[in-house]
Amino acid sequence: MIEINLLPEELKPRKAKTSMLQESPLARFTVPDIEPKLLFTWLLAAIVLIQAILFALQIFGKSQAARLNAGYAELVPRKIEADKIKGQLGHISRKGQAVERLLTRQVTWAEKLNALSDSMIPGIWLTSLSYDERISERQGVLSGTKASGLSVSKAAGRVPAEKYVAKFLIITGCVHGSAGDQTSSISKFIKNLKENPDFYRDFNSISVEDIKGEKFENQEIMTFRITCAFKE
Repeated sequence: MIEINLLPEELKPRKAKTSMLQESPLARFTVPDIEPKLLFTWLLAAIVLIQAILFALQIFGKSQAARLNAGYAELVPRKIEADKIKGQLGHISRKGQAVERLLTRQVTWAEKLNALSDSMIPGIWLTSLSYDERISERQGVLSGTKASGLSVSKAAGRVPAEKYVAKFLIITGCVHGSAGDQTSSISKFIKNLKENPDFYRDFNSISVEDIKGEKFENQEIMTFRITCAFKE
């Protein structure tokens, strides 16, 4: 029997395509037949090679670390010496700046020397005038009258001390005479300095230290060192 299909081409039934598996390249791929013993040998060789590479990297890393540690050990003494020199230079610089600031006040220092001369008493000779700086500590002060329910006097003990640079004018000299007269002369000299406003106005305190009895050309003398603390 003859069948005539008059349907349009797009409506005609299509023939089933061949299986994708048959046309796929994977269908033509075949796994080689490898003996298990040979496969195990290759796997073992790969593991040994990886371990050898890791071991070599570890040895190289340790050698590099040892070299860097040796280089750092050589630099440590140099760094310590450099820090020491830096600290000394900083101290000299600060001291020089302070002296420079003091020296620029020429009129004030002229008045200060005149006041010092006016405060002198018979029997005392001055041997040197010098400027000095020291790192000192002072107790911190809390603001207000109360701090966490404590009075300032009690709470002040819990405030850490703060460091600051204290500046001093150092006066050294000597006095002759008997022991009693020497001590009295030094006390009177310090009293004159404190009562002279032209001299004392730039200082917080004047104190005497390092009093020693000595002999000079068969005469009994007493040397002294007076420290005048500048106001901040």
